[in-house]
Amino acid sequence: SLVTNVANATSGADAAIALGGGTMRRTRVIGCSGLARMSLQPSGNGDRSVVEDCEIVDNGHSTTMITAKSSDLRRTLVKGNRMTSGNVITVYGSTLRDCVLRDNTTAGSVINNFTEGWVRSWSYLTNCLVVNNATTSGGAVSGSSVAAGAIQLDYCTVAGNSAESGYVGGIGGTGWNADYKLALSVRNSIVWGNVAGGKPADILFGGANSEVTVNSSCFAEAAQVPDKG
Repeated sequence: SLVTNVANATSGADAAIALGGGTMRRTRVIGCSGLARMSLQPSGNGDRSVVEDCEIVDNGHSTTMITAKSSDLRRTLVKGNRMTSGNVITVYGSTLRDCVLRDNTTAGSVINNFTEGWVRSWSYLTNCLVVNNATTSGGAVSGSSVAAGAIQLDYCTVAGNSAESGYVGGIGGTGWNADYKLALSVRNSIVWGNVAGGKPADILFGGANSEVTVNSSCFAEAAQVPDKG
C-alpha cells in the first residue's frame, strides 16, 4: 500500500498511521496534539514498511510516537515533537538513512533500539543528523537489551543533545544480560557537545555485557564511560 496524504493535520487533531509492509511517501504530519502511535511493521510475507521523504513536525503525544519493527525510514525530518513519556522512535531491527531528528523533547530517548522479548535486534543509522534534542533520561540514541542487540552509526552527527544529571545526552545503552552482548559501533561520525545536567556526556555504555567500537570518528570527550552500576 502507498500512503501519500495523511498530513497537514490541523492543530489539535488526532492522527494514526499503521503500515504492514506498505510505504508512506511525501507525507506531512504536523501539529497533532494527540498523535497516536505510528506503527511500522513488516507484512505477513516479510516485506518491510518504508517511510520516505516525509515530515513529522510539532506533534505531541503521551508515549512513544513511532514504533518501527523491521522497517526503513529514509530522507525524513522528525522535528519539534514532544513526548511526555517513552521515545520519539523505538526501533526493532530497523534502519534510518538520510534522516534529520532535531529539536524534539522526550522523557525517554530520541532513538531507542530495543530487543522484543528475547529476539535479537540490530538497527542501523546512516548519514543521519541527531541534534539539539532534550531528553530526561534516554539521550539522543540508546540501546536497551536483554537479548543480543547492536546499534551501528555510519556517517552520522550526534551533537548538542541534553539529558538530566546522571544520564547521557548523546549515545547510551545497557546490556542487561551477561550472556547476550549489546554492541555499539560508531564509524566516520561526529559525537560532540552532548551534555547531562550541563556536564559533558557523549557516550555511556555499560551493564553486564556491552561493547563499544569506534572507528574514524570525532569525540570531544572519552569514547566510553563506565556504567555506574
